[in-house]
Amino acid sequence: MIVLTSMNPIEALADAFLADIASVEVLCTYFLIGAIAVIQLERVIENAGYPMGWKDRILVALGWPLALSIYVAHLIRSWLK
Repeated sequence: MIVLTSMNPIEALADAFLADIASVEVLCTYFLIGAIAVIQLERVIENAGYPMGWKDRILVALGWPLALSIYVAHLIRSWLK
């Protein structure tokens, strides 16, 4: 159980995430959602006319979570201002 004391919202979210990610089922769910997202991104990119090789697929698989986390961090930071 997470007790919210004088933490800022980012710390509270980080604690909740770390407590949640400790179970194997949740971790597998995150990986499944990530795989589905990568497949959808690959389809969109290829339908736009850009062929993808294995190197591109790996970069998309590793890059979209980083890009999304940077976007969400900046979005939360702008809301807190």
